[in-house]
Amino acid sequence: MLLSNLRTKRSVHRRVFGQLSKLIFIAIAMYGPVAVAQSVQPMVYQLETIGNNSSTNLTIENTKSSAITYEMLAVKVSHDEMGNETRTDAEDDFLIYPPQTLVAPGKKQIIKVKYVGDPELELSQTYRILVNELPIDLSGGDNSGISVAINFSTLCNIVPTGSSAALEVTQLSEIEDDKWSITIQNKGTRFSRLSETIVEVVSLSDPSKKKVFRNEYIGDLFNRNLVAPKSKLKLEMPAIEGFEPDNTKITISETS
Repeated sequence: MLLSNLRTKRSVHRRVFGQLSKLIFIAIAMYGPVAVAQSVQPMVYQLETIGNNSSTNLTIENTKSSAITYEMLAVKVSHDEMGNETRTDAEDDFLIYPPQTLVAPGKKQIIKVKYVGDPELELSQTYRILVNELPIDLSGGDNSGISVAINFSTLCNIVPTGSSAALEVTQLSEIEDDKWSITIQNKGTRFSRLSETIVEVVSLSDPSKKKVFRNEYIGDLFNRNLVAPKSKLKLEMPAIEGFEPDNTKITISETS
């Protein structure tokens, strides 16, 4: 009976989701060029715990033909070893002004974001400042229509003075013929973005045999980017042609 009920609920969910997806597709087809015109900048930034560099401005641009209302929320972010993200409320760690705003058609709105949390952080802390649009009625009349909201999730890292990252590969093994498993440990006190590192692959039996990856090529190696301080990140990566994981050393160093 339980299995039957579960199947029935799943069938209903699929049917409702399918109908909603079709409606949203139609709405995007009709209104898409307007909806995607919205933007928030910057999307990624870092702040210090105190002083002039503990705040920044976000710019919301509305190039639609109608006004949009936004609300701003702060959440603290943590990651497990697989890179999965968990968010918790962090309202007390930031002063955001205005917390809600109406952006007129064709106008921009400046949002001030200031960190007011622990001024003596020992490790860098990652947050997201969410810029959520209140739903827009696309019905074009008095009847209830489809509501489509465009939300933005900006990434904010709070970095204590003097903090630094220290990356080390602690595990490297083969999963399949064309895929490796790699575990990266950050022993430092500051987050690291893998996209801002240099990855050197060296054969242990022949040190002259090496490959170096940097800049846009890092994206070909890793599908995750952020390694939090005092934590590990386990990833899958494509096998490096001409190298065997049990006879290879990978070194990851920051570019600055």
